[in-house]
Amino acid sequence: MPFYQGGHLLDSTTDNYNFFRNFISDLGRTISLSGQRNLMSFAIFSTGTLVLLGSLTRFLFLGISQFKTNFGLLTFIARIAAIYSCIGVLGVVITPVNVPSLYALHIFFAISMTCAIGITLGLYSYFFYRENYIDYSILILVSALSVVGYLAFIEYGPSARESLIGLTLHASFQKYIILMMVITFFYMTKGIDLLDDKIQ
Repeated sequence: MPFYQGGHLLDSTTDNYNFFRNFISDLGRTISLSGQRNLMSFAIFSTGTLVLLGSLTRFLFLGISQFKTNFGLLTFIARIAAIYSCIGVLGVVITPVNVPSLYALHIFFAISMTCAIGITLGLYSYFFYRENYIDYSILILVSALSVVGYLAFIEYGPSARESLIGLTLHASFQKYIILMMVITFFYMTKGIDLLDDKIQ
Protein backbone atom coordinates (compact mmCIF):
# COMPACT_ATOMS: atom_id res chain seq x y z
CA MET A 1 0.00 0.00 0.00
CA PRO A 2 2.75 2.59 0.74
CA PHE A 3 4.08 2.16 -2.82
CA TYR A 4 0.74 2.66 -4.59
CA GLN A 5 0.94 5.75 -6.79
CA GLY A 6 -2.44 7.23 -6.03
CA GLY A 7 -5.90 7.68 -7.45
CA HIS A 8 -9.13 5.75 -6.98
CA LEU A 9 -12.04 4.91 -9.22
CA LEU A 10 -13.77 8.29 -8.84
CA ASP A 11 -10.81 10.62 -8.30
CA SER A 12 -7.45 10.34 -10.04
CA THR A 13 -5.91 13.15 -7.97
CA THR A 14 -5.78 11.44 -4.57
CA ASP A 15 -2.41 10.58 -3.05
CA ASN A 16 -1.35 7.07 -2.06
CA TYR A 17 -3.68 4.17 -1.23
CA ASN A 18 -7.00 4.85 0.49
CA PHE A 19 -7.98 1.80 2.53
CA PHE A 20 -11.71 2.54 2.20
CA ARG A 21 -11.78 3.71 -1.44
CA ASN A 22 -9.20 1.63 -3.26
CA PHE A 23 -9.72 -2.00 -4.16
CA ILE A 24 -7.06 -4.58 -3.37
CA SER A 25 -6.55 -5.23 -7.08
CA ASP A 26 -5.58 -1.56 -7.49
CA LEU A 27 -2.28 -2.58 -5.91
CA GLY A 28 -1.76 -4.94 -8.85
CA ARG A 29 -2.16 -2.21 -11.49
CA THR A 30 0.89 -1.56 -13.64
CA ILE A 31 -0.41 2.01 -14.04
CA SER A 32 -2.20 3.48 -11.02
CA LEU A 33 -5.49 5.35 -11.27
CA SER A 34 -3.52 8.60 -11.04
CA GLY A 35 -1.89 7.68 -14.34
CA GLN A 36 1.56 7.02 -12.86
CA ARG A 37 3.66 3.89 -13.22
CA ASN A 38 2.91 1.54 -10.35
CA LEU A 39 5.57 -1.12 -10.83
CA MET A 40 6.78 -1.43 -7.21
CA SER A 41 3.26 -1.93 -5.88
CA PHE A 42 2.52 -4.33 -8.76
CA ALA A 43 5.67 -6.37 -8.03
CA ILE A 44 5.00 -6.66 -4.28
CA PHE A 45 1.30 -7.45 -4.82
CA SER A 46 2.05 -10.10 -7.44
CA THR A 47 4.88 -11.75 -5.49
CA GLY A 48 2.94 -11.83 -2.22
CA THR A 49 -0.18 -13.19 -3.90
CA LEU A 50 1.73 -15.95 -5.70
CA VAL A 51 3.43 -17.04 -2.45
CA LEU A 52 0.01 -17.11 -0.76
CA LEU A 53 -1.39 -19.02 -3.72
CA GLY A 54 1.17 -21.80 -3.40
CA SER A 55 0.44 -22.50 0.25
CA LEU A 56 -3.31 -21.99 -0.09
CA THR A 57 -3.59 -24.42 -3.00
CA ARG A 58 -1.71 -27.13 -1.13
CA PHE A 59 -3.67 -26.58 2.09
CA LEU A 60 -7.16 -26.52 0.56
CA PHE A 61 -6.46 -29.51 -1.68
CA LEU A 62 -4.73 -31.75 0.88
CA GLY A 63 -6.47 -30.63 4.08
CA ILE A 64 -9.55 -32.64 3.23
CA SER A 65 -7.58 -35.88 3.49
CA GLN A 66 -7.22 -35.33 7.27
CA PHE A 67 -10.95 -35.83 7.91
CA LYS A 68 -11.77 -39.25 9.30
CA THR A 69 -15.09 -39.47 7.47
CA ASN A 70 -15.13 -40.29 3.76
CA PHE A 71 -17.38 -37.67 2.17
CA GLY A 72 -17.19 -39.21 -1.30
CA LEU A 73 -18.51 -36.89 -4.01
CA LEU A 74 -18.47 -33.88 -1.67
CA THR A 75 -14.72 -34.34 -1.14
CA PHE A 76 -14.21 -34.33 -4.90
CA ILE A 77 -16.34 -31.19 -5.30
CA ALA A 78 -14.47 -29.44 -2.48
CA ARG A 79 -11.13 -30.24 -4.12
CA ILE A 80 -12.29 -29.01 -7.53
CA ALA A 81 -13.73 -25.82 -6.00
CA ALA A 82 -10.48 -25.24 -4.08
CA ILE A 83 -8.37 -25.63 -7.22
CA TYR A 84 -10.76 -23.42 -9.19
CA SER A 85 -10.61 -20.69 -6.54
CA CYS A 86 -6.81 -20.79 -6.62
CA ILE A 87 -6.83 -20.57 -10.43
CA GLY A 88 -9.01 -17.49 -9.95
CA VAL A 89 -6.41 -15.93 -7.64
CA LEU A 90 -3.73 -16.59 -10.26
CA GLY A 91 -5.97 -15.11 -12.93
CA VAL A 92 -6.44 -11.91 -10.93
CA VAL A 93 -2.65 -11.53 -10.67
CA ILE A 94 -1.88 -12.10 -14.35
CA THR A 95 -4.67 -9.81 -15.63
CA PRO A 96 -3.93 -6.32 -14.24
CA VAL A 97 -7.20 -4.44 -14.07
CA ASN A 98 -5.76 -1.37 -15.84
CA VAL A 99 -5.09 -3.24 -19.10
CA PRO A 100 -8.26 -2.71 -21.20
CA SER A 101 -7.94 -5.99 -23.11
CA LEU A 102 -7.65 -7.92 -19.83
CA TYR A 103 -10.36 -6.12 -17.83
CA ALA A 104 -13.18 -8.57 -18.61
CA LEU A 105 -10.91 -11.52 -17.76
CA HIS A 106 -9.85 -9.85 -14.49
CA ILE A 107 -13.49 -9.44 -13.41
CA PHE A 108 -14.28 -13.00 -14.51
CA PHE A 109 -11.40 -14.41 -12.44
CA ALA A 110 -12.29 -12.27 -9.41
CA ILE A 111 -15.97 -13.32 -9.40
CA SER A 112 -15.15 -16.97 -10.18
CA MET A 113 -12.58 -17.07 -7.38
CA THR A 114 -15.09 -15.63 -4.91
CA CYS A 115 -17.83 -18.08 -5.89
CA ALA A 116 -15.48 -21.06 -5.70
CA ILE A 117 -14.08 -20.08 -2.30
CA GLY A 118 -17.65 -19.74 -0.99
CA ILE A 119 -18.41 -23.31 -2.13
CA THR A 120 -15.13 -24.58 -0.66
CA LEU A 121 -15.79 -22.95 2.70
CA GLY A 122 -19.38 -24.19 2.80
CA LEU A 123 -18.21 -27.76 2.26
CA TYR A 124 -15.40 -27.46 4.82
CA SER A 125 -17.97 -26.17 7.32
CA TYR A 126 -20.03 -29.30 6.72
CA PHE A 127 -16.97 -31.55 7.03
CA PHE A 128 -16.00 -30.03 10.38
CA TYR A 129 -19.63 -30.32 11.56
CA ARG A 130 -19.69 -34.01 10.71
CA GLU A 131 -16.48 -34.47 12.73
CA ASN A 132 -18.15 -32.73 15.72
CA TYR A 133 -15.89 -29.66 15.58
CA ILE A 134 -18.89 -27.36 15.89
CA ASP A 135 -16.98 -24.15 16.73
CA TYR A 136 -14.84 -24.51 13.61
CA SER A 137 -17.90 -25.37 11.55
CA ILE A 138 -19.77 -22.24 12.67
CA LEU A 139 -16.83 -19.91 12.00
CA ILE A 140 -16.30 -21.32 8.52
CA LEU A 141 -20.04 -21.18 7.81
CA VAL A 142 -20.14 -17.49 8.81
CA SER A 143 -17.25 -16.89 6.43
CA ALA A 144 -18.99 -18.77 3.61
CA LEU A 145 -22.21 -16.79 4.16
CA SER A 146 -20.20 -13.57 4.19
CA VAL A 147 -18.85 -14.51 0.76
CA VAL A 148 -22.40 -15.13 -0.47
CA GLY A 149 -23.44 -11.76 0.96
CA TYR A 150 -20.53 -10.08 -0.80
CA LEU A 151 -21.50 -11.63 -4.13
CA ALA A 152 -25.11 -10.47 -3.64
CA PHE A 153 -23.85 -6.97 -2.79
CA ILE A 154 -21.74 -6.87 -5.96
CA GLU A 155 -24.78 -7.83 -8.01
CA TYR A 156 -27.52 -5.80 -6.31
CA GLY A 157 -25.75 -3.11 -4.27
CA PRO A 158 -25.00 0.46 -5.33
CA SER A 159 -22.49 0.86 -8.14
CA ALA A 160 -18.92 1.65 -7.14
CA ARG A 161 -18.62 3.84 -10.24
CA GLU A 162 -21.56 6.13 -9.54
CA SER A 163 -21.00 7.52 -6.04
CA LEU A 164 -18.38 7.86 -3.35
CA ILE A 165 -20.67 6.04 -0.93
CA GLY A 166 -21.01 3.11 -3.34
CA LEU A 167 -17.25 2.97 -3.87
CA THR A 168 -16.57 3.11 -0.12
CA LEU A 169 -19.07 0.33 0.57
CA HIS A 170 -17.63 -1.91 -2.15
CA ALA A 171 -13.99 -1.36 -1.14
CA SER A 172 -14.78 -1.77 2.58
CA PHE A 173 -16.83 -4.94 2.06
CA GLN A 174 -13.96 -6.36 0.02
CA LYS A 175 -11.51 -5.68 2.88
CA TYR A 176 -13.91 -7.33 5.35
CA ILE A 177 -14.03 -10.45 3.17
CA ILE A 178 -10.24 -10.60 2.92
CA LEU A 179 -9.85 -10.17 6.70
CA MET A 180 -12.49 -12.85 7.28
CA MET A 181 -10.57 -15.19 4.95
CA VAL A 182 -7.31 -14.63 6.86
CA ILE A 183 -8.99 -15.41 10.19
CA THR A 184 -10.89 -18.37 8.76
CA PHE A 185 -7.88 -20.01 7.14
CA PHE A 186 -5.86 -19.53 10.34
CA TYR A 187 -8.49 -21.39 12.37
CA MET A 188 -8.96 -23.99 9.65
CA THR A 189 -5.27 -24.90 9.96
CA LYS A 190 -5.76 -25.32 13.72
CA GLY A 191 -8.79 -27.51 13.09
CA ILE A 192 -6.90 -29.65 10.57
CA ASP A 193 -4.10 -30.06 13.14
CA LEU A 194 -6.67 -31.31 15.65
CA LEU A 195 -8.00 -33.81 13.12
CA ASP A 196 -4.46 -35.04 12.54
CA ASP A 197 -3.85 -35.30 16.33
CA LYS A 198 -0.86 -32.95 16.11
CA ILE A 199 -2.12 -30.76 18.94
CA GLN A 200 -4.35 -31.47 21.91
